[in-house]
Amino acid sequence: MGLINSIHNKIPDGIYRTYIKNLVSWLQVFSLNYHFKRYVRKTLNPDSDINKIKTAPWASELYQICAVLFALVLLIFVAPNLPIVSIWAVAILVFISLYRPLEITIFLVNWIFTITDEVHSYKRSLAGFLINLLELVLFFSIAQLVIGCYKTNSILDAIYSNARTVVTIGPIGSYNYHSCIYCDIILLAQIGVTSFLLIIVIASAVGVIKVPPEAGSKNGNNTSNKPIQPTPKSGASDG
Repeated sequence: MGLINSIHNKIPDGIYRTYIKNLVSWLQVFSLNYHFKRYVRKTLNPDSDINKIKTAPWASELYQICAVLFALVLLIFVAPNLPIVSIWAVAILVFISLYRPLEITIFLVNWIFTITDEVHSYKRSLAGFLINLLELVLFFSIAQLVIGCYKTNSILDAIYSNARTVVTIGPIGSYNYHSCIYCDIILLAQIGVTSFLLIIVIASAVGVIKVPPEAGSKNGNNTSNKPIQPTPKSGASDG
């Protein structure tokens, strides 16, 4: 009895939510998106507690758009100048290209395990997650091109391979893939993050599906044709 009470008093909200919430709270300090949203809340509500205010929808959307544009700039202006001789330049570019996928991963973990408030809109959340998928394709393409994971060093090959990884959870054929420890690690990371995000995309899509009136009447359930909505989450497209 004493052990059960002790465990309950220490983790009343569950193991996942208690410890993952603490981990995410620490990791968010390194997120530019997190600090940008806090700045927006503080600017719009200077006399309020920003921790108790929801972020304006446009803030996350603007951050996502800027991230996509930044990725496109890197692909257009950096990739044609590869390969890069300096190991430090390679390391910096790989860090920059993998930073956004890391941000998205932290957001997904936070959204799944710790946040319980309602979202702005489930359809908006689905759109945000789809943009996240596009970001993953672009940024992982940059990282792989910088390291030299493709024999042709082609931007289109990189984008195609990463888009295929998103859809089929598998890379392009090995004929154009230069396998090395760094490329394989990035590929495994991409598969992991993409799989996690796809699960959430599917769940979000289910949340906006409407039940036909006849289906509800046959089962004796709600016939108001309202969307089936999963457990509410806050800022579902704020990644």
